[in-house]
Amino acid sequence: MTKDGSASNGEPKVVETYIYELSKGKPSFLVKRWEPGFNGRDKITQHKFLGWGRNGLARWGKKLADAELVPFNLPELRDAIEQEVPRIYVPEGEKDCEKLKALGEVATTNAGGAGQWPERFANYFEDYGGEVIIIADKDPKGYRHAAKVRASLRDLGVKRRVVRAFGKHSKDVSDHLRRHSLDELVEVSEESLQKAKTTNTPASTPQKDERRAAQHWIFHLTDATERSDGQYSGHCLLAGHAHDDADRSLELRIGDKGQIVV
Repeated sequence: MTKDGSASNGEPKVVETYIYELSKGKPSFLVKRWEPGFNGRDKITQHKFLGWGRNGLARWGKKLADAELVPFNLPELRDAIEQEVPRIYVPEGEKDCEKLKALGEVATTNAGGAGQWPERFANYFEDYGGEVIIIADKDPKGYRHAAKVRASLRDLGVKRRVVRAFGKHSKDVSDHLRRHSLDELVEVSEESLQKAKTTNTPASTPQKDERRAAQHWIFHLTDATERSDGQYSGHCLLAGHAHDDADRSLELRIGDKGQIVV
């Protein structure tokens, strides 16, 4: 990925590039993201790999043409499946994949954004025994996209689940990671995924989902037990502090017998 910044005169300029490879060192096509975009709208262009020039630089076509469509980070995806890594993330864009890769995770996506996941991409996961964690952008279109990815993996029997960013101010995993860890991603309810199929209103129910996530965090990351006064106590396995949309809080302390206030 290359970042060049935006043109000061307002003219569209490439700010990020992403190469989709058939195998390591063998490109298929290139995706460019432009700012501010053409006519204030189109921000993405795709270009077929035409070969290597005499100067050793890649040559790219003006359009995608008949380039073979493959998942982003395909060489890393294949290696991860062969090495049986425990989880692979599928967010909704290359930028999110890069953020996850920087954390040492394996992540893949499709070119073109939401709704463009080909069902045949599921075949790349055929021999995978770990968990596919699909990260939905927090809008109806993002939820529909995540549901499409999940459905494509159904017949393979791959373990999979859909999650989203924590908190009402984070739309995608890149937003989420500015303040939170991957452990704080919120599982999306089946109700929310189904609702997104028929409406363009916000698909999530933040208070319900965030509350569910808070309960999941407590019981799975601590040996917390409920006291008679309705609060919890126990050893904490993680350090952190978070507020959900219902303005409830979690207070965790490492290694002591402090309270978890819910």
